[in-house]
Amino acid sequence: MDFLKDLVQIQQTIILEKLSDHLLTSEADKKEFIDKYNKPNYQLIKVSNTKMAIRKRVKIDDIISEL
Repeated sequence: MDFLKDLVQIQQTIILEKLSDHLLTSEADKKEFIDKYNKPNYQLIKVSNTKMAIRKRVKIDDIISEL
């Protein structure tokens, strides 16, 4: 479980860096953005039963096409 937590923390950091590069131009703003959103409560993992009823499954392509 610690391995998954570490992976989520790394993923969160990488995503925040990419977003800050894309959204902001100032280095100070980028650092402030990363500090603001790099918190443990944004990195939670919930282990649950992954078996879903077939009728409740949603395909990612369908969600993206709606956006």
